[in-house]
Amino acid sequence: MSPLPDRYCPTDGVRVPSDSLAWCCPSCHGPLDLDFAPTPAPLKSLSGRVNSLWRYAETLPLAQPTVSLGEGRTPLVTLTDEVSAKLDYLMPTLSFKDRGAVLLAQLAQRVGPTRVVADSSGNAGTSIAAYCARARLPCTVYVP
Repeated sequence: MSPLPDRYCPTDGVRVPSDSLAWCCPSCHGPLDLDFAPTPAPLKSLSGRVNSLWRYAETLPLAQPTVSLGEGRTPLVTLTDEVSAKLDYLMPTLSFKDRGAVLLAQLAQRVGPTRVVADSSGNAGTSIAAYCARARLPCTVYVP
């Protein structure tokens, strides 16, 4: 299993270890970023891979997939010469938010909280609940 990337505060440079459950910078309370540089996906080998976000595992901060509902790889349809549309309503929960929710559930499974709590008034809550269920993690979504 690959190690989890550490996090850092882009504002003041404070580093937070991967095993910390801190969700913001302990110094300035700003958001944390992952200390992660993605590796480009090897385009020639993509054709035989699983049809989900994990087909691009090299580019993701959590490379060993254990959670998936078949998210990702939605069609890109050309509408005009200058406009294309990504058909993300074909995702498992009908939302592009599945891409983030699958990583959240994967991370929660690795870090080991007793439950996941989220607030959402829409698609994020649906997606987080679905992926937590897939990961067998108790999840409560509060609607503000």
